[in-house]
Amino acid sequence: MTSVELIDNYFLDYENIIDTVSNKLYTDISAQSGLERKSTLRWLQNELNEADDILTQIEFEIPSLAAEFKDHYQSKLRSNKSTLSKLKDETGRLLDSSDRHELLAGSSDSPYYDDQQERQDLLLDADRMDNTNARLENSHRIALDTEDVGAEILRNLRQQREQIENTHNTLGEADTGIDRSMRTLKKMWRHSIKQKAVTWLIIGILVLLILIVLWGKFM
Repeated sequence: MTSVELIDNYFLDYENIIDTVSNKLYTDISAQSGLERKSTLRWLQNELNEADDILTQIEFEIPSLAAEFKDHYQSKLRSNKSTLSKLKDETGRLLDSSDRHELLAGSSDSPYYDDQQERQDLLLDADRMDNTNARLENSHRIALDTEDVGAEILRNLRQQREQIENTHNTLGEADTGIDRSMRTLKKMWRHSIKQKAVTWLIIGILVLLILIVLWGKFM
């Protein structure tokens, strides 16, 4: 999985959370009251924290992207951060309002209220931890895959280097052979010149002897 695919998956997870939170915050919560309303708001708060963690992970991954992708994802990250901030503010406002309402109504005097709230909070924390662990495991798997790819690239580069060195050695041997051939040709050429000089010298001597003989006969 590439970094772009990983970030797209993170954004998909984030958008699913935001859609769920928005539906509950602007639709379901209006029909609830008391402990149910407060439990839902705390759940929404945990979900928004989960979404915040995802955006933090995306922010961590963006620097590893190629230059042509960075601007797009940084702009998308800023937009989603703004949306998340508004949802957090609205959830916090409703939760504060619910706390004030319970305080005035005295609902916390119920002997079962604290135990129910504590169980609900524990379940929400456990669910959030599971989601966080899943993302960490996914990031770890991506890191291992990236390490494997890097190792494969290094092996390929090493093989290419060896091929280049072998080619260089072959070229060196070829240069040595060419040098030997050139020296042999030069020796043959010099030897040929010497032979031609000796041949012309012999011819010259023969001509001179013939001239001497002819001169002797006619004299």
